[in-house]
Amino acid sequence: MIIATGVMPKRLDVPGEEKFLGRGVSYSTVSHAPLFIDMDIAVVGDGRPALLAAAELAQIARRVHVVGVPSKHLDSPLGKKVKDSGKAEFYSDYTVKEIIGESSPEKIVIKSKKIEKEIPVRGVFVELGYVANTRAFSHLVKTTAEGRIIISENNQTSMPGLFAAGDVTDVNANQVVIAIGEGANVALSAYSYLLAQKS
Repeated sequence: MIIATGVMPKRLDVPGEEKFLGRGVSYSTVSHAPLFIDMDIAVVGDGRPALLAAAELAQIARRVHVVGVPSKHLDSPLGKKVKDSGKAEFYSDYTVKEIIGESSPEKIVIKSKKIEKEIPVRGVFVELGYVANTRAFSHLVKTTAEGRIIISENNQTSMPGLFAAGDVTDVNANQVVIAIGEGANVALSAYSYLLAQKS
């Protein structure tokens, strides 16, 4: 058996997120950044992935509103790079309350403990990480603290005859081309395993 159930991006779970999924709300800067050239964009996250997204978007966007990244991360080399772009505004103590628009996002509502603001944006990039789809298998195999399946170099899990590949594993590449390569590797490994079994 081969497990290749992938991951799901962590969601904001706010009004408007589902409505604009694929129409201005994205979980992949690498895939969708070029669609937002010279626009105002929001990046929502709590660490390095959000800063990486902000750094990439700052090269093409008119303005990048970074929501939720703790201020301690802004003194890192990456944080300084985003600040030095001159295109970023930071809202470290804020969370997103709602995404508002007609056919696509037009603004986000953010809130802190005492303040609520509306920020005009055309796109929202959510960078909160991923959750591995391992609930059905976690009792069968060893997983990392984040729930990803631990595999050997041959994609073997801790249970003989049970293999895994792609983002669901601790390889954690989050890139389609690497997952495809893992798929080829796991197929060969599973085939070799079957050949070695007694008939």
